[in-house]
Amino acid sequence: FSGIQIENTDAVTSLKLIVEYLKINCIPNLKGGLCFGNIGALILFAHCNTLQKNDNLVCDSDIEQLLSYVKNEFLTTSDRSYESGFLGLTIGLEYLYGLLGKDYFDEEVIDKLDEINSASLNYITNFYNPDSDSQFYIFRIYNSYFKTREYANRITTMDRAIWDKILQKNREREDENQENLYSKISNHGPVGLNGYSGNGLRLLSELYGLKMDEWTFLI
Repeated sequence: FSGIQIENTDAVTSLKLIVEYLKINCIPNLKGGLCFGNIGALILFAHCNTLQKNDNLVCDSDIEQLLSYVKNEFLTTSDRSYESGFLGLTIGLEYLYGLLGKDYFDEEVIDKLDEINSASLNYITNFYNPDSDSQFYIFRIYNSYFKTREYANRITTMDRAIWDKILQKNREREDENQENLYSKISNHGPVGLNGYSGNGLRLLSELYGLKMDEWTFLI
């Protein structure tokens, strides 16, 4: 995509530029690839729709169209590897379940989210080593995953027990990760939460009181 310039514009204009850019590049030109960033744009759209209901910056139809595509991609992909972005897509859908509500999700999607939860708990229980520096990326992704389950009010007793396991030796590194948060968000793309969508959420926090701890754990 050709980028947009948001460095020297006021916050309201920057947010409008980001949303319009994402509408043009995500909704009419839906593309495959779990790392593409559609889920980040969808999270931004959902928050915009909630916080700016009377401004019509994002309409219900924008959310429904992009959500339909993301859910289909979630249900049909066969590659569930970390590298493919599949767990990131799962985290995004769990988050949207908490933000939008159950009515936006059919049983097939919920059943698959539950299936992935079972597989994730099994993986952490049997293969994750909290003492291994080389596995810190696993801590980061699953820490976000459990925070999202908590946000969506879908966290279970077993989730919490496993979450405590991965947090035991990584609490200081979790704090360090949050301190470096904004350095991970680029003003020049990509589409997702580490680019334009993340900047849009940051602007919503500045302009409309969206609490930082409601979304920063996704990055």
